Amino acid sequence: MKYTILAFSENNPGVLYRISDLFLKRNINIESLTVSETETLGISRFTIYVNVDERTINTLTKQLFRIIEVVDIYYFQDADILFKEIAFIKLKKVTSDKIQYLKTIVVNNNATIASEKTQIVIEKVGTEKEVDALVKDLRTFGIAEFIRSGRIAIKK
Repeated sequence: MKYTILAFSENNPGVLYRISDLFLKRNINIESLTVSETETLGISRFTIYVNVDERTINTLTKQLFRIIEVVDIYYFQDADILFKEIAFIKLKKVTSDKIQYLKTIVVNNNATIASEKTQIVIEKVGTEKEVDALVKDLRTFGIAEFIRSGRIAIKK
């Protein structure tokens, strides 16, 4: 089962290492990891997306809470949170006869064209499935470069 962990910690050097090392020692793959500031000065939010069983998520959160800088920790399934990621897809050369078809794909996927200067760059904010669907639709144009952020999430 997939879980999103929200861990709040003091913003100190080495916290990211200690948190990620816990997953390494337990041989758990982190599907997505995002770290950002919070509304509280000096506190960071770690959004960690993992695929583990319920027993493992309980053990993991208890062990994460033992890290001295961690001040709070929660875990959720997708139904309990709002979550998104952002992606940029840079396309190879798009011929003028295919530009209208491209714009239709972009609109149908609720994406935007972020840049048309030297190469077309598409921006998509959405769930992992929505980003994957757009990438699949754009493969016919040839993808020169693709980058996506990690998941960000907030409790409903």
